[in-house]
Amino acid sequence: MSLVISDGSTVLAASYHSNSFGTEMIETFATLHPVQQAPVATCFTWGMTTRGAAAVFLAKEVRRDLLNTILGFSILMTLDVAPGSRPR
Repeated sequence: MSLVISDGSTVLAASYHSNSFGTEMIETFATLHPVQQAPVATCFTWGMTTRGAAAVFLAKEVRRDLLNTILGFSILMTLDVAPGSRPR
């Protein structure tokens, strides 16, 4: 699949050989104009955040080791993203 912009330049070149639903969604999303992609991505992000918040809100208790795992993962992601955080 290649996404070609109106000026003729190729932005995305990928090959998908599967007919799965997820692949079709990605291909459809890639063909949208960036102005259309922004609200779709925003709604998806909002929906996933709401789903996660609902799971936390409805949970009666959470295991301590699961909380430690989540905390460790978030620390690793923060260090990975932060510029200058890696020792040289």
